[in-house]
Amino acid sequence: MDLNPRSGEPFFSAIYSRCIRSDRIRRHSFIQLCTDQFSLPEQTPNVMTFDGRQRIEVTRVIQFLSFLGQILGHLPYLNEEEPLLVIYYLSRLVELNGPALSDWFQAGGTNKIKDAKKQMQRKCMEAMALLIALQVKDFLVRRYSFSKLQCATFTPASNTRKASEKPIARQIRDVQLSLLKTNPTPSTEEIICKFLKAIKNDTSSVLITKVQTTRRRSTKRKMANKLSYPAAKKK
Repeated sequence: MDLNPRSGEPFFSAIYSRCIRSDRIRRHSFIQLCTDQFSLPEQTPNVMTFDGRQRIEVTRVIQFLSFLGQILGHLPYLNEEEPLLVIYYLSRLVELNGPALSDWFQAGGTNKIKDAKKQMQRKCMEAMALLIALQVKDFLVRRYSFSKLQCATFTPASNTRKASEKPIARQIRDVQLSLLKTNPTPSTEEIICKFLKAIKNDTSSVLITKVQTTRRRSTKRKMANKLSYPAAKKK
């Protein structure tokens, strides 16, 4: 990572500390924008070839996500809300895309021979992106000693300003962030094996989604009850 020669701080850490952290809306937008990069856009299949020059493009996409993962993992967070926000968005992304992709691999992929290679390459790219997201999420959970309950009950919408200013209680600095290696580009079998294992071992994403779904349903029921039974007017 590039260093700021004046202060010796990592370049992006300095930007985050001085320009982003102090504004809650800006901080949320920045983290959400970064985590959204792990959901590959539809035009990505144009570089989904592991042969020839486009192999370099595939590697660059994964290298960019690995670089982004390192940034998200090592920003100088001060309050619990900051890493929990990263965990929340990455968990939501994994739970949204992970199970369907896992089922696709376990079912043997597509039956259309014409599109089989192209589709497999696309799915492998998605798997690598989600793998990096899982690795970053797991790293933050271990580094800041968050429990599954803390991760599951956190939501950006319900997080008050007072709660967002709660300082980080514990930080384990010797935890290492080990991301998917891209040189050489892993084989299809290696990608699928690592992805399926990571999805199987990831229980926090499912728990977070269940808690948030239950909370939303409870809120909707309360709103429906209020609309269905208006308070009687006093005479």
